[in-house]
Amino acid sequence: MRLNPKDAAKPFHVEDVHGQSIALQDYAGKKLLLAFFRHAACPLCNLRVHQLIQSYPALQANGVEILAFFESPQDKILKYVGKQDAPFPIVADPTLKIYRLYGVETSVIGMLRGLFRFADFSEAARKDLMFFNPHNDIALLPADFLINPDLSIHTAYYGRDIGDHLDLSVIHAFAGLNAASRAIA
Repeated sequence: MRLNPKDAAKPFHVEDVHGQSIALQDYAGKKLLLAFFRHAACPLCNLRVHQLIQSYPALQANGVEILAFFESPQDKILKYVGKQDAPFPIVADPTLKIYRLYGVETSVIGMLRGLFRFADFSEAARKDLMFFNPHNDIALLPADFLINPDLSIHTAYYGRDIGDHLDLSVIHAFAGLNAASRAIA
């Protein structure tokens, strides 16, 4: 079941890939981007992680934290996504427990549609992020949630294809970044 703006974010308690305990409640009083990705070797997912890493200093300086979930086991995340040394926590959820809580969807049509993201695949290749070693649900679609300091959903975005994420400009606006700051981020 999809979540909607003003819904309460679904509570969880997990460990990130480095063994740090994380609960949704830890983010009370802060703004949060909760990002759900596909498998750790997905080039489009790794490209998005790269983009979030680039934006993170400005987002964090403006009170927005990021928490990323991958459907992959810890070893795969460390092998692929770990190469980027993300400054925000990444959680392995190979059983899709938290994905189900947030209504993250699968779509064979969305998977096929995403294969036509030639510019994104090209950019991933230029950044040496072209991995392909799927090991779970290849039709899983990404989803992004902006969560308010009171832990309610501000924005629920369910990707339409395997590379479809909430536009970075929406995340920057959520952080209160002005246009000049967004250009830098």
